[in-house]
Amino acid sequence: MDAQPWWQGATPHQNIRDGRVDEALFEAKLGEAIQDRGPDEYRLAEKFFAKTFFTAGLRELLHDILLTLSGRRPRNAVVNLKTSFGGGKTHTELAVYHLFAHPEASLTVPQVRDLVTAAGLSAPPACRVAVLPGTNLSPTGRTTEDGLTIRSLWGEMAYRLGGPAAFALLAEEDARRVSPGEDRLRAVLETVGPSLVLLDETLHYVDKATQIEGGDGQIADGDDLAKQTVAFLRELSGVIDSLGHSMLIVSLTASKLDQLSKDAQDWLGRMEHH
Repeated sequence: MDAQPWWQGATPHQNIRDGRVDEALFEAKLGEAIQDRGPDEYRLAEKFFAKTFFTAGLRELLHDILLTLSGRRPRNAVVNLKTSFGGGKTHTELAVYHLFAHPEASLTVPQVRDLVTAAGLSAPPACRVAVLPGTNLSPTGRTTEDGLTIRSLWGEMAYRLGGPAAFALLAEEDARRVSPGEDRLRAVLETVGPSLVLLDETLHYVDKATQIEGGDGQIADGDDLAKQTVAFLRELSGVIDSLGHSMLIVSLTASKLDQLSKDAQDWLGRMEHH
């Protein structure tokens, strides 16, 4: 039997038939969603999950995180998402973010409730969530609304997990742009309790750091900050893997390598090695 052409077997959505397709829907941006910007399909948890197909891989990852954050870790607490542009990396990160940052809205969707029930829970475990999107963060630092100056990825993580009190534990290392070491990172994570840290487009951030010129008496140049960021990733991975109640989801690769410097691939190799 001859196969039927797709345009005869399926009716396109009304938006397509009317020529009103929003091209923003084809590129999910984690950094925009966490700031409550962008299309509702990515910004709103209930709408995101209502339109999300749960692949076996996504279901397994979310199941593992649910167990880990409830103190029943089934495997490694550090997950490196390795997908190319268009491979579902950001969609996976959005699913993780919404499930734990917006649990009540997420649970309005039946397939989310089924997932949580399958983990032996009535709701996702309470935890602190820190999303660090490398494309949005500047390695030159920023000043927060409450007047703090943050100069590093570790300072940003601490602040997003526990506000000024958690940041204070790493304030000196942040000011010097020196990776704080495992003991200091452990102090932060033990202070804030069960935590979920998502690092997105990390290579993009490191590559931007290498472009910083000169020193301010604290750090010689951008390469030093990049090296300290790689050290931070290694130390954070070790601490989270030893705690038993937290999880690190990291995507090292950049979606568009052609937009980075010629040394980006070398930095990617260093991060993957650690």
